[in-house]
Amino acid sequence: QQRLYPMVVSTRDKEGVVSAEAHVLLQLLQGIDTATSVLPPNALNVAFDDEVVELGRVDVGPASSSETDRAAEPGPEKCPALIAATRAPALSKALTRLGLVLDVDECADLLRRYADERGELGRFEFSVVVDAARRLEIPAKLVDTTLVATDGRTVAVAPFQALALALRYGAGLAVDNCLFATGDALDADDALATFPLLRTVEDLRFDGAVLAAHSQR
Repeated sequence: QQRLYPMVVSTRDKEGVVSAEAHVLLQLLQGIDTATSVLPPNALNVAFDDEVVELGRVDVGPASSSETDRAAEPGPEKCPALIAATRAPALSKALTRLGLVLDVDECADLLRRYADERGELGRFEFSVVVDAARRLEIPAKLVDTTLVATDGRTVAVAPFQALALALRYGAGLAVDNCLFATGDALDADDALATFPLLRTVEDLRFDGAVLAAHSQR
């Protein structure tokens, strides 16, 4: 019987498509590549740190470690809660432009942890906040995803980047069969009960074709 294995790319898409990562994947499935900030045009080159690279396939296997990477630990809180709350909307807008959707309470918490007494972030502190914000959207590490170049080079990346680049370049997924024997895997018949919003790739591509036809009218 066919088995499915869910790969979570963001913790925010619980009742609908919310995260920038999910939007990008849906667009790529429909043949649309907008090259957003979460998946820039040179994402593959950056991953391999090489201007000349061709993606051969993407390997997906069980996580090598149950421990997830941790963001840099902040020091004692310096920013008063009132100042953090006042500056949180501006930080939320700045992060949104980077494809990170955090509410004002989450932004206020980041400011209390990383900003100075006046609620200001230096260049280094802002980069740490961006890293911390990205980690708020990253689920616990359940799988290892690895890009494999046609010349044999490999580089480990996050599940979103692996799936998105596979779709962008038409590379195949090589999934370790042992994943389908884990408790996280689902029978195809049970998938809809667990994920009511589940759509197949064929469904999404059909939707994209319909939208494209309407846009040409």
